[in-house]
Amino acid sequence: DLLIALDLDDFKKVNAEDGRAAGDAVLRAFARALRAATRANESCARMRSDEFLVVLYQADAGETAMIFLDRLRRKWREIATSLPAFSAGIAQVGNEGWRPAMLAADRALQRAKADPAGFWVTACSDDYF
Repeated sequence: DLLIALDLDDFKKVNAEDGRAAGDAVLRAFARALRAATRANESCARMRSDEFLVVLYQADAGETAMIFLDRLRRKWREIATSLPAFSAGIAQVGNEGWRPAMLAADRALQRAKADPAGFWVTACSDDYF
């Protein structure tokens, strides 16, 4: 299985400048895009604030993740052309289980957010521990 941690870029700025109602509208719009991009063999959930988690069952970190993220990006652009972009951290669930994979996906996400050109980052082996 594959985990993808997602985060809306500069979401706090939306809340600060436009108010919480605008922030809530952005979250609802992103949830619509996420549901539209998610297929029957995939699951998505909101983790906290502007962070979401996607599970791609029986998938590998290569092409499957990129196809999903590209599909999500297209759906997000259809719904919200002027709203924040999103960043993603991708991690494979290995023999160690889900907990290390969630940690790895979050660490990859933090690197993606720190790199202006790194919208989507795949976890490396050090991210799991």
